[in-house]
Amino acid sequence: MLSSMTGYGKATTTLSDGRTLSVEVKSLNGKGLDLSVKLPRIFTNLEFSLRQKAQVRIDRGKASITIWWSTQQEQSEPAENPGVEKLRTLIQGLLGLSKELDLAPELLLPQSASFLPFIQSDAQENVPTEEEMECFNSTVESGFLAFDQYRHAEGEALDQMFRTAILEILSLLEQIKPFEEERASIVRNRLTNALERSELLASFDADRFEQELIFYLEKQDFSEETHRLTQNLHYFLEALSEDKTSGKKLGFIAQEIGREINTLGSKCQDARIQKLVVLMKNELEKIKEQILNVL
Repeated sequence: MLSSMTGYGKATTTLSDGRTLSVEVKSLNGKGLDLSVKLPRIFTNLEFSLRQKAQVRIDRGKASITIWWSTQQEQSEPAENPGVEKLRTLIQGLLGLSKELDLAPELLLPQSASFLPFIQSDAQENVPTEEEMECFNSTVESGFLAFDQYRHAEGEALDQMFRTAILEILSLLEQIKPFEEERASIVRNRLTNALERSELLASFDADRFEQELIFYLEKQDFSEETHRLTQNLHYFLEALSEDKTSGKKLGFIAQEIGREINTLGSKCQDARIQKLVVLMKNELEKIKEQILNVL
């Protein structure tokens, strides 16, 4: 079964108090895994485990995971940072000390800046509850499931497109056989007519002519190419039927198919076969373009 590197999945969970958590997973094709993660501050300590889970589920491609954490609770007054009260007490103490020592307040007040790290740490002190953790894990899993379903659906569409193109190439290959059988007589007639026009037909050695003709036809024979091309086309179809097929493997087989088609085109020297070869190349190009999207 094929899976596309292009994927999208989104899931949202709403808690009983109105808060919502949304997870969005996106990916595009790429040679390796290029992953970006954006988390709310409350869940920043989960980034490493989330990345590990994503590496298993996404594998390859340029991907992003974005999580939003919002609340619908209305508050009449904003909650005050606990650190603000500490800072207020410190400033009042510094002002009292400046009067006691008869010092200008501006000499002592800047010292309050040294306490900002403690105040900021209080502001960031926000650990998710058990309910919030359960919400996070279940929503992330739902997002990944939606993401996987999207990629599998895209993979099924790619599978059908590949099969259609391969069967079309096989059909075009079958149409070459009648022309291939006629080639010997066509070449013989063309060379004989050339000799007649040059008035050398009466003086040439018939046995030598036959030998040269056989040598020429063997050199232009492409039966091996058609045989290998047929095998590679069936191998491609077999690879599609495997439980897990990588885009890299399909890409290698497509390269071999292209090599045989090119050799066939260079050897045939027949306008009718050349036309069929062009149609084969067109179908193969469709395959090569879409293989880049296969995981």
